[in-house]
Amino acid sequence: MDSGWIKLHRKMTDWEWYTDVPTKTLFIHLLLTANSKPGKWRGIDVPAGAKITSREKLSKETGLSQQQIRTALNKLESTNEVTKSTTATYTLIKLTNYEKYQLSNQVSNQQATNEQPSINQPATTNNKKRMKERKNDDDDSSSEVASSLFGKFRNVPLTQVEYNTLMERHPKTGMDAIETVSEMLKENPNKPISSFPAYLNKIASGEKPAYRKQSAARQKTGVYSGQLPDWYSDTGSKFASDQERQQMLAEVEKARAQFSLGEKGEK
Repeated sequence: MDSGWIKLHRKMTDWEWYTDVPTKTLFIHLLLTANSKPGKWRGIDVPAGAKITSREKLSKETGLSQQQIRTALNKLESTNEVTKSTTATYTLIKLTNYEKYQLSNQVSNQQATNEQPSINQPATTNNKKRMKERKNDDDDSSSEVASSLFGKFRNVPLTQVEYNTLMERHPKTGMDAIETVSEMLKENPNKPISSFPAYLNKIASGEKPAYRKQSAARQKTGVYSGQLPDWYSDTGSKFASDQERQQMLAEVEKARAQFSLGEKGEK
């Protein structure tokens, strides 16, 4: 009697004798101490869900008085919870719906074994699901850190987060800003841009980019190399006035003189 367990359903709280403490105490005690399988006592068959006892013994086992035991048994009999057979030497008490309340250890163990795969399967499935979610999170993190190339010429590096932030802030002008920078980088791939997100935000907000395309004349001039630029001619160039022409010649001569001094210093 000191091994195994019994089933006690929560519906018992709705039972009519649940608030009757002596009756409830006796009924639960009978569930705990009744035979879990058929047996014999002094040649008397004792089926599963029954026990041979007496009011005096039940009183000692439960702490209830013999009068409380008698009253509780009468109540349980009146609602067909138990049946009892009394003789001069013993009382056989049988729980009417014991099979309904309880299952034998063999059936319970078999049921537990049968249910185990179905219990373990969701756990395995959940583990796989969590591993997949963790992998997806790692992939998402990698995509957020890695840069992709945007723009017409695929030369504007942005992470997915930076791109999403730009488009959220500037849904109407964000893409135009990307295309503008893409064209600028196509013309000048070495243009220094310290922060593409900040630069794009400025353009998308309507600010003019600091980059300016050089004129053909300025591009050809470059650093003075000791030779007059291709576009300069002492007689062919047109100036607004002779004074402007003389001023230009003076600047050229000054630059030539500085260049000559620099060459002498290097020697």
